[in-house]
Amino acid sequence: MLAGPRLAALLPAFPPIGPRPMLATAAGFCVERGADPVACAEPILGSVHQDLLDALEFARRWTATGAAEEELPEPDEKIIDDALLARIDGDV
Repeated sequence: MLAGPRLAALLPAFPPIGPRPMLATAAGFCVERGADPVACAEPILGSVHQDLLDALEFARRWTATGAAEEELPEPDEKIIDDALLARIDGDV
């Protein structure tokens, strides 16, 4: 079954918010149906690895500013546009 690895290979092309979880789930379903698990796992785990590195870097920078002791800032709602709403199913 070639669909699993092909779906998993698409993951890096998408932003963190969007269809990535659905693609990973679909690739996992393909593995359950006989797709090569190693070919599917590499792009999925690579994306997870990068997301974890990004989270660690964010935490490092946040702590370095001293802002970790303060309350979180108000969200910047100016970045919410139609494209973002479409990626998150319109849920502000």
